[in-house]
Amino acid sequence: MAWKTLDLTGTKNGSNTSFTVPFGYRAGTLKIVHNMVSVYMISTGSPAATQALVIGTAVTMGTAPASTDTLWARGFEV
Repeated sequence: MAWKTLDLTGTKNGSNTSFTVPFGYRAGTLKIVHNMVSVYMISTGSPAATQALVIGTAVTMGTAPASTDTLWARGFEV
């Protein structure tokens, strides 16, 4: 087990908001970063523009990332 940082899995095209964290992580350790800015994560409801809905490894972004955007996750891998 160790800290892991990887790009989220999914198509960045300006319209897709569905992504996946490509590793299992310990609860409470996940951080999502979009264009070098931490994203506020929620666990229920619909995400606002600056938020992401995270359920397990499924991530729904409030704003669809463009193809040139960076989008990654960091967490303690289990």
